[in-house]
Amino acid sequence: LLPTRRAVRALGQAFLRAGDGAALILPSVRALGDIDEEEMILDPAGLGAEALALPPPMPSMERQLRLARLIAVEGGADEVRALGLAADLGRFLDMIVTEGADLAQLQTLVPQEFADHWQVTLDFLKVLTARWPEELARLGFMEQAERRNILLRAQAEAWKAKPPAAPVLAAGSTGSIPATADLLDVIAHLPLGAVVLPGLDLDLDDESWNMLGEPGTASHPQYGMKKLLTRLRAGRADVALWPGSELPPARAARAKILSEALRPAETTDKWRDRLAALKEAAASGLKGLSLIEAPGERDEAGAIALLMREVLEVPGKTAALVTPDRRLARRVAMELRRWNIEVNDSGGEPLGKTAPAAFLRLVAIMVAEEFAPVPLLACLKHPLASAGGEPARFRANVRALEEILLRGPRPAPGIEGLRRALEAELARERPDGKKPDARLPRLGKLLDRIEAALARFVARMNEPAPAEEFVMAHVSAAEALAATPDEEGAARLWRGEEGEAASNFIRELIESAPAFGEILPGSYPHFFDELLSARVVRPRFGLHPRLFIWGPLEARLQHADRMILGGLNEGIWPGEANIDP
Repeated sequence: LLPTRRAVRALGQAFLRAGDGAALILPSVRALGDIDEEEMILDPAGLGAEALALPPPMPSMERQLRLARLIAVEGGADEVRALGLAADLGRFLDMIVTEGADLAQLQTLVPQEFADHWQVTLDFLKVLTARWPEELARLGFMEQAERRNILLRAQAEAWKAKPPAAPVLAAGSTGSIPATADLLDVIAHLPLGAVVLPGLDLDLDDESWNMLGEPGTASHPQYGMKKLLTRLRAGRADVALWPGSELPPARAARAKILSEALRPAETTDKWRDRLAALKEAAASGLKGLSLIEAPGERDEAGAIALLMREVLEVPGKTAALVTPDRRLARRVAMELRRWNIEVNDSGGEPLGKTAPAAFLRLVAIMVAEEFAPVPLLACLKHPLASAGGEPARFRANVRALEEILLRGPRPAPGIEGLRRALEAELARERPDGKKPDARLPRLGKLLDRIEAALARFVARMNEPAPAEEFVMAHVSAAEALAATPDEEGAARLWRGEEGEAASNFIRELIESAPAFGEILPGSYPHFFDELLSARVVRPRFGLHPRLFIWGPLEARLQHADRMILGGLNEGIWPGEANIDP
């Protein structure tokens, strides 16, 4: 059992490397922290009938849309603007359910002197405390996090009642989810069970270790590990090193130095004595460790990319950038593409920045803004735009449209406004006797093609309508605008991994949109963009096998020959507390 799907894939690859090409029968490897119960249930035959008959979880997008509608009804907010708040409210609800907290206790959280101010918040949170449970029950759904908790605890009870005959190993989890900690407790005490802890500090002195858990120490890196060991009814003395995992002297010395650097503030007076003892360890432990102070993000990304590129000069050597800063990760990935290197980034790429999703967004903005010059050119100059014509010729015509009609007074709104501007240009008297531009007749045909491709979407933008009708008209317009003489628009728009990810998003949006009801035409682009912004796409193939970008969670379970920590700045690592709704 591993904490994430990525860890599952990494372990499978490790088995293959260890097998050196031999045929292998791998153990069953599951993602423990995944809320998809099909990936998570370990032994369905051992679970009770109640656990297997649970209501299905509500899809995440449908939940966001329904919460936004409730927020709009309760608070009088604009429905589309409520989408962002609904996403935050959903994350808050996941935290509540994951921790097993009781929403009814919100009443008692704030001292009496803040009661009036707090009452405003409590009135708003009735969306969760009163309305949302009723909505879930009416629709026959339950929260994904609640379902996960029930399944994990059902699995724990099943194994406690009847221990499995085969070994069960849980590796890499810190038990931060209470239901997971309960399952780890059962596994740790199975006859053939074991819990493999990630990064437990065995060098920290007992006084400092015992202090963890006191007020003010919850942010210490080892606090979660101590909390888990307490839950497992164990101490550090009960933890043995995994066979063969003993560190070489240089790495062991570095681990001691890091342990000292992260000593709890209450015992830092021991540094005076410890520094003398660590002098020998410092020489070997700091060997090969370097610090780059970059003047800006671009310089930092360039230096990291060079460090990773250098590793490829040595056959078999690996490198990994570890950072919680997604912007830095994307910059490094772009820098590496200068050498045609597609780095394996665990965080993926925002779906909204991929070509198909960006094209869809540009189409929506262009139609909503009635073909104003800037959104019109932004959309029509996109590589996917062709409107049934040959792409190169289409783009040449768009450049002519810009040069002749759009570099001057803004035409009237809509395609009709562009037609009138074209007619005025054709009829314009030229005092020098020159003939009208020979490209003008082609522009009329260009406008005809654009109008035909977008007619359904333009008509839908004239009045309020159910959200799913907007989405279907939008997709139909984008496919028609992407068509070429040799290829249908759908084939171009949904091609490859990025197209598949965009197609899955659209499919889920069409299925979930009825939960939102009607929207105003001018609000549709914001509605589409708000839902798109939270999606990422993670390529499955064509990535470099020796270069990686990891978040802190992935990095605690894997290692590379060269480890680079990026974004070591205040506010990023460690991060600031979110000041959100």
